[in-house]
Amino acid sequence: MAVASILAALLEENSHHCNPPLEDSEVQRIAESVGRYVPAQERTEKSGPAEDQTQHLIQRIEDLPTIATVTARPIEWVIGGILPASSIVMLSGKPGHFKSTVASALVGHSTSGAPFCGRAVQRREALVIDKENPAPVVLDRLQRLGMTDGYGLYWWGGWNAEEPPHPGGAVILDWIARTTPKPILVVDSLVAFLNADENSSTEVRAFMHTLRRIAQTGATVILVHHSGKSDTAADYRGSSDIEASVDVAYHVSNVGDPARLERVKLRAFKARVMVEPEMVFEFDERESIWAESNSRGVATNSELFAKILSENPGIGSVEFERIAVERRLGRDRARQWLESSKAAGTVRTERGVCNQKRFFLGVEK
Repeated sequence: MAVASILAALLEENSHHCNPPLEDSEVQRIAESVGRYVPAQERTEKSGPAEDQTQHLIQRIEDLPTIATVTARPIEWVIGGILPASSIVMLSGKPGHFKSTVASALVGHSTSGAPFCGRAVQRREALVIDKENPAPVVLDRLQRLGMTDGYGLYWWGGWNAEEPPHPGGAVILDWIARTTPKPILVVDSLVAFLNADENSSTEVRAFMHTLRRIAQTGATVILVHHSGKSDTAADYRGSSDIEASVDVAYHVSNVGDPARLERVKLRAFKARVMVEPEMVFEFDERESIWAESNSRGVATNSELFAKILSENPGIGSVEFERIAVERRLGRDRARQWLESSKAAGTVRTERGVCNQKRFFLGVEK
């Protein structure tokens, strides 16, 4: 069995037969540990049955493989710097602040492959399961955004003959298994599909476990959720396990005309990968075009890092980080920005003296 097949089988057994179940990361570690051994048939064909069957065991700490040779792979971005692949991304906010509209815009660009506000997009299919909005509202939203469903963008709402299934339903998992590259699943909203108390850690953890298993297949999950009225629920309502279970979480707020889609702010309050802490997107309804701006009237961190590269084309990473520290942007943020921008295709590298990496703005030649 391939490692992916072993992992899928162990996750299934863990979910249904282990009480309490192991964390998914622990199950993945077990599967990858097993996967390091040469399969019996291949081992026999290469060396014969008399070979010592324990030769592949780690017998010394010094023999441990590096993470890069076992599991590490570069972060992929569906939309550069905003939507990482194989992850759970939450969009939360108050009612009427365009959370679902932002989710629709992100999947619209993803399914078309069109750049989003100048950011590189990796084309992927998407499915929206929607228990929040009636068909006329969704149709109006799509028309305003210049989008249509079908042809890789599928919408399963309450207006269909059958209610949208649970995110872990067989028909959804079958679609994900058949789709390459792995698609995007939008869940609108958490409380509508949870069918339980959002303050219950047990119920929330079980639901988020399903979403994590979907993300582990390579799919990307966008979870739409609500924020509350109290200070402790300003970013999201419910159990702290909600925030703990997602990879990136944005608070969405309308900062323009309260009666129309004009200017929407995304503020990241949880991020396991490097994303902009705050982004403002402006929408031109006449042309159905999005543009990125900044609500404070100053350059974003991304713009400031890009300015360093534009002023110093061909700079090395050490010098880039030194300048970033001088400008009080932070060494770690500078390093993460270079990595995420390289993955997104907005920064390219060339080899210089002594094979040193040199960084430039722009795509690879």
